[in-house]
Amino acid sequence: MKPLANSVSSTTLAFAFAGVVLAYVAGCQLWYSHTPLGLVPVTDDRELLALARQIAGGSLPHEAFYRAPGYSALLALALKLGWPDAGLLGFARLLNSLCHLLTTALCFQLASRLWQRPAAAYLAASLVGFNPVLLHFAGDALDITLALSLLMLALCALVPRNRQVAKVGQASLWLAAASLCRPQLLPLCALPALLALSGGRRERPGRLARATWPGLLVMLLFGAINFQLAGDFRLLPWQGAYNLWAANTPGANGRYFEQTLVIDSYDESSNPARLESEARYRQLVADAPADYITQSHFWRARTLAAIAADPAAWLALMTTKLRYLLSGQEQYNNKTYAFHKARSPWLRFNPIGWTLIFALAMTALGLHAAAGGVRVPVLACLLIAGGVLLFYVSDRFRAPLVPVLAVLAGGICRWPPGPPLRRAAAFGLIALALACFPVDYDPRETETQDHLLLATSANALGRYAEALREIDAAHAPSRPAVITLRCVVGFNAWLAAISTDEAGWTADCRRAATWSAVARLQTAHADWRAGHRREAVAGWHELAQRTGSLQTGALAGLWQAGALDELTAGKVKALLERGDVLLLAVAANQGDGQARRRLTDLLGASAAAREQAAVERLWGAPGAIRPRRD
Repeated sequence: MKPLANSVSSTTLAFAFAGVVLAYVAGCQLWYSHTPLGLVPVTDDRELLALARQIAGGSLPHEAFYRAPGYSALLALALKLGWPDAGLLGFARLLNSLCHLLTTALCFQLASRLWQRPAAAYLAASLVGFNPVLLHFAGDALDITLALSLLMLALCALVPRNRQVAKVGQASLWLAAASLCRPQLLPLCALPALLALSGGRRERPGRLARATWPGLLVMLLFGAINFQLAGDFRLLPWQGAYNLWAANTPGANGRYFEQTLVIDSYDESSNPARLESEARYRQLVADAPADYITQSHFWRARTLAAIAADPAAWLALMTTKLRYLLSGQEQYNNKTYAFHKARSPWLRFNPIGWTLIFALAMTALGLHAAAGGVRVPVLACLLIAGGVLLFYVSDRFRAPLVPVLAVLAGGICRWPPGPPLRRAAAFGLIALALACFPVDYDPRETETQDHLLLATSANALGRYAEALREIDAAHAPSRPAVITLRCVVGFNAWLAAISTDEAGWTADCRRAATWSAVARLQTAHADWRAGHRREAVAGWHELAQRTGSLQTGALAGLWQAGALDELTAGKVKALLERGDVLLLAVAANQGDGQARRRLTDLLGASAAAREQAAVERLWGAPGAIRPRRD
């Protein structure tokens, strides 16, 4: 009866633990889903959602994938199966939560199998399930959470070392899929091959082929998709070429991608790194072909040439990256982790972090350095670290190390006979010293960008006063991005009658107009209100050649000014037929009763009234506003 009682007790404990983890994850996600950044996606998550919609709608550009599509393809599948487009961000958050829970369960299973101790399994699962950095990522539509689940599925097929070819082949399949979410994990695809080669000399070729063909098939399938799209049989996305240069160029900070040009990235699906790579390529090679294949070759060749020209400088950069990789400071990746952790009531006081996990894992490794079972996770860590050092050591790049190290950390719960305490203590203390070593930069240097991200999301939600407060808190009034956002938010606040500072947004927009298209649109509106008809119409005509919201705003201005030509009038008609909200409001403002009814049907009575009031505030009723001078 005692074994049965122990079994019931262990099952109850497992369910209780799972319930606590589930409650904590749900609480974090529910809180975050009501914050501005949780309601309005920005940066990479916005781009991944846009890619998912392109895949689902069959509107992909005729080029190979710029970034890895694995995560977006899964979101696209949900859309194809009937998930509403408006709820795609919610589905992504649900998917991430399930993946985080799966990764936690796999760490529990892997640590239990490796260390044969329940305490080891609970420790590993706690370090992952309650990990604030991983939960910080899981709230956004990012590919890292899915990639971690695929990574742990692969390791569960390999640990402890399993010589069954089917298991090794299964691992290669999971690792290839993970690489199509996060290409930085590509070096890990060599792990199944290395294990397959560990058999007898005569059987190695056959084992290698059988163990690696599933992963190779996945990569060939991706190459075939690229060939179908663009006639370019490419096994990897082409984003990596410029990132390789930016991460290894002389003067790179080694921690995160740092823009060197002022980039106008107002378009919702634009990628600043891609825009910068294209702009810099045109600067450096003005007359060369500008297609992405030529650009990719250029940046790879430039990277290799820079390394060959000064290998000592590159090795020094790699040493610096290694120091940052082992540091307890979470490096910036679109968002500053410490900044957002401090704002979260769920994560603020959570003590789990890199320093704790790394020190525990190294202590356990000191205890069990001679154990055969640790070879696979240790080799996995080395391969992951190699992929990280090749690019950036920012927190999202380092994240795949966390669950693997957490599994190793479980080893402290199993003390071998005659434990090598000195070695364990040395490993742990060295790891602790490396993680706590002071950084040589201000960890708050990126917080301006965090304030701007919050302001961008608040602006999209119509919380203009909150957005302006975040812009002021950025303490960088002269930065181009700050001036541009202050122009946009100030204009929107004035348009919604929340602010009366027309002179303020006008001045900001005129300053930003040299680099920002959206600022040029607002400047054209200001020119019209100031009586500069020719300048306003010229600005609107230029922006009417674009696509998206900037084109719509320009067309609305031309229509109100009575300056539509045959081409722009045709664009207005087409957008009206599609139900464009701004142009319907303009039509309603001009007395079109059908447009007013249609606008009300689309937005509801109160929102339609606000839209019409904004149009009238900007341009007035037809005939009410005329330029004071030309």
